[in-house]
Amino acid sequence: MFLLLVILLSCETTVDPRLPDNGSGLVIYSFFRPGSPLKIDVFNTIPVLQTETIQRNRDLAIRILKNGEFVEEITADQQGAYRSNTIPVEQNSYSFETTKGEQSFSATSRIPEPVSISSARMSETIQYVNSGEYGYPAEISLADPHETANFYSLEILVQNCSSGCTDDDLQGSLNEVLVEELKVNTSGNTDVDIVGGPQQIDGLKYIYFSDEGFNGELVTLKFFIIPMLIDLKKDQNIKFVLKSIAREYYEYLRTSDFQHELEEEGNLSEPVQIATNIENGLGTFAGYSFSVYTLKH
Repeated sequence: MFLLLVILLSCETTVDPRLPDNGSGLVIYSFFRPGSPLKIDVFNTIPVLQTETIQRNRDLAIRILKNGEFVEEITADQQGAYRSNTIPVEQNSYSFETTKGEQSFSATSRIPEPVSISSARMSETIQYVNSGEYGYPAEISLADPHETANFYSLEILVQNCSSGCTDDDLQGSLNEVLVEELKVNTSGNTDVDIVGGPQQIDGLKYIYFSDEGFNGELVTLKFFIIPMLIDLKKDQNIKFVLKSIAREYYEYLRTSDFQHELEEEGNLSEPVQIATNIENGLGTFAGYSFSVYTLKH
């Protein structure tokens, strides 16, 4: 502290914490999957500490490429979103290119092949975890491909089926889950650390993890489903949605979760840079696929 005070008192340069905005900054987000048209959201950056509301950028012409080949050029619609006619397909890579002023922006990502849930179960007996937290014990099993590094996100979707439900219907509400320990049990009954994911017991909309430590194995992930939306007296579908996500998507979840954790703790001592794969900009352009396992109650 003494050395810091000396440095500050001896410095004659006045520092303005407001960063200049040269008008070329863009924040670009797109999470795309098979069966749904590719959509891109673009926002203008603003200087740090400025209270101005973030605005969409509607003035671009964005080129869409598939496996390096030009597909189409898109512009913003009335809502300010850039909607493509391109329907992404598994195992293909997709890119965008655009310019603002003299600055160019681009990114590339691919859609991983979906990994199926081989089995899933949920106990109908509530179990207390600790500190008054409780949930229905649940688990899923999956066979992890061994050819490449794989990244996942798991969500629990609850559907009320009093008026009927179809297996292909993904309308419903995300139910929060609890994770007692961020570990998985492999087929060899050994505990393997999940790399990434929230480090505290809390209600989570999703659990994300990589296959580091169990690459190519049959693995079981155990967790608790909070009885928030689940009513065992009603006709409901409990859907386990396993997303196979690109590395860029995983890095976005990992760093944004870390930032959220620091904000909840009120810890501003260490700034967190949200991961980005946007060349010359910020944000995330990433593909994913998914598989669904349905339990009927």
